[in-house]
Amino acid sequence: MRLLWSLTVIVVSGVACLPAMAGPASREVTAQVEAAAGAYLDDVAAKANWLEPQWTLSVLDSTPMRRGEAPASCSKPLAVEAVDTRHVSRMRFAVRCPADEGWKRDVVVRAQVSAKVVVMAGDVAAGQAIKDDDLTLERRDVTLVPDAISDTQVAVGFTGSRSLRAGQVLSKRALLTPLLVLRGHSVSIVARNQGIAVTVAGEAMDSGREGEVVRVRNIASGKVIRARVIEAGKVEPEAIPVSAPAQSRE
Repeated sequence: MRLLWSLTVIVVSGVACLPAMAGPASREVTAQVEAAAGAYLDDVAAKANWLEPQWTLSVLDSTPMRRGEAPASCSKPLAVEAVDTRHVSRMRFAVRCPADEGWKRDVVVRAQVSAKVVVMAGDVAAGQAIKDDDLTLERRDVTLVPDAISDTQVAVGFTGSRSLRAGQVLSKRALLTPLLVLRGHSVSIVARNQGIAVTVAGEAMDSGREGEVVRVRNIASGKVIRARVIEAGKVEPEAIPVSAPAQSRE
């Protein structure tokens, strides 16, 4: 028969509140696993730059136990090893007793994480640049959004890979780098050769981001070429290798 013992842990600003459990061994195992899971979530929150992260943890001992059997004790400090932390909603840890009476327990930790993150204040169509007033900060559940953004300035000027809706938590994967060249707008075609750069006027026939290749019409000759976007309003012929900036001749 499989018996599960569980504990819910609430962590706010790095402070853990542990309710009492029956049995000193159960309390020891739970505290060790909670500390390991909490340290991992601290690292996740720090790398994501989340504001005021909070989480709850449910710790489940999933090792089969006989009816009436108490969790084993250990004469040495327990060793806790993360087995699978790919999804914070369900992490797996192994707890080992390194003493002569050594034993191992498999533990599942379920986390629910919230933080102050960037949320869309209004709808923004795909391809439309995001403005500061399109964004707001709210506390939201980010358990399933590990790349949620907590700084509005990270998103300003970018575009959505698809339409963004009011109330949506903004994630890094939902953003595309800004369009530096817009279809129908004037651009400068910069051709470099042997350290000399020659610039002529052109018209973009496609929109593009940095590094993308677009069609551009040379205003003087009317010829349409394929050009690489190098910065806002500037392109270079695709056939010319990417090179360092050179002396310019207009």
